[in-house]
Amino acid sequence: MQKAWEKAYKLGVLASSDTHTGTPGNEEAGLAALWARALTRKDLFEALRKRCCYGTTGARILLDFRLNGRMMGEEIREESGEERVVTVLAAGTANIGTIEILKNNAVVHTQQGPGKTARLEWGDPVKKRAAGREDFYYVRVTQTDGNKAWSSPIWISSAGY
Repeated sequence: MQKAWEKAYKLGVLASSDTHTGTPGNEEAGLAALWARALTRKDLFEALRKRCCYGTTGARILLDFRLNGRMMGEEIREESGEERVVTVLAAGTANIGTIEILKNNAVVHTQQGPGKTARLEWGDPVKKRAAGREDFYYVRVTQTDGNKAWSSPIWISSAGY
């Protein structure tokens, strides 16, 4: 996926089992998580279309990732000089080890988790980009038991630089 994101493909993150054992939700398999308005077929497919989704290695980790208040999966066009603020809320099944913010596939900020829940707010100090250039941000959460969650990216294009 990282290579696809570098090539400007807009893909969301999902995780799932590649087995056919008939045990959905098994801790041994990856899980796909969606932020949907309601538990209806229409709303679930809408969340998938909007890439408002993330994946885990099997643990039922809750992950809310936003940039300037916009949800994972979104495409944002920023105005010149606008601050980029990333917020993350993670709730794990074990203690949160680290929350990493990645920008263009490079870790730009790491925070240690204080327990099973963690909140992070980080402002990107590097704002100036060439006009027409696009950045993408996503989050990786690692629990102390080794389980992980990855968010879908948020893409942000710069105007007027």
